[in-house]
Formats: sequence, C-alpha cells, structure tokens
Amino acid sequence: MTLLVSIDQGKTWQVSGTLNLPTVRYDAAARLFLMTAMTMAAEEHATSVVWQAQAWAAREGEQVPPRTPPVVSLRSDGQPTNSKA
Repeated sequence: MTLLVSIDQGKTWQVSGTLNLPTVRYDAAARLFLMTAMTMAAEEHATSVVWQAQAWAAREGEQVPPRTPPVVSLRSDGQPTNSKA
C-alpha cells in the first residue's frame, strides 16, 4: 500500500509512505491508512493538502510489477483517482 500526498490540490503527487499489510480487505485497509494520514495533517494546510491511498494485491515476498494498476485507490477529497498519480 502506498500513501501519496499533494500540496497543490492534486496536481502533483509525492510518496509519503508505504505499508506492507497481510490482508484481503484492501478497501478497508486503504481507508484506514487514508484516515490516519488525514488526522495527522496540520490544520493550517488542510485546504490545499490532498491524500491518496493506493493498494495492490500481492503475496508475501512478491513484488508488484511496475505499472500495475492498484486494486483500490482513494483520495481524501473524494475526487476520482487516476493511475498516473
């Protein structure tokens, strides 16, 4: 799972963190990861900061091939996501 952050309302993205988690509940895990990031953000930057959590299905020890689309991709502003983030 990858957490991305944008400080320009979703125009550009940077990796903020990653998490390897044994689960099949990708949607729930991505929501939890996203909610945690949102609660840690400074309030003075809340209007311009957008978070995005992406999750990929992989077996333990397996690397996800490059350009594989995530099975779940959620944004903190509710906007649709794209795989180019």
